[in-house]
Amino acid sequence: MPDEAAITDMKHNVYALLENINQNGVDFFEVWNAAKEMGGASPANIKAAFTSLRFADRTLSKESLVRSGRDYIQALQTVIETESAKRLQEKISLEKQREETRKRLDQDISRIEEEINALQRKLVGLQAERQGIDADFDPRIQAIETKINTGRKAVDEVLSDIQVVISIMERDIN
Repeated sequence: MPDEAAITDMKHNVYALLENINQNGVDFFEVWNAAKEMGGASPANIKAAFTSLRFADRTLSKESLVRSGRDYIQALQTVIETESAKRLQEKISLEKQREETRKRLDQDISRIEEEINALQRKLVGLQAERQGIDADFDPRIQAIETKINTGRKAVDEVLSDIQVVISIMERDIN
């Protein structure tokens, strides 16, 4: 399970990603950021941010906010799914490399055991290499799993935040 510091760091990355996918003009993202700057995404702050930003863009409406908020959810979900799929492929590739390495070393060990008198030094070296496989691969595999879990947790929290804001918008913006 990812720790809180890792989730906080990943949430910062998710917010940066949201900045990168921010659309031109005033939409959900600007209203959300303005409400956060006013002290948080409360009904009063969201309504105040909406009212203020509507002066900058007269086309801003409750419907456009909700639609753009949902667009951000979809974009974020697409990105996390793509990134998670990449990390999963990396994990699968590392696991396959580990198994191929283990299989190759097992074959070498079996052959060497048949010729043990002549190949004793080579056998000792290969056995030591085999014992180090997990120490080499496990931290990297665990790091990828942690990143996947941290990313998902951070995205889930951001998505939850967005859903709360959308609910407030749907309920409190006329």
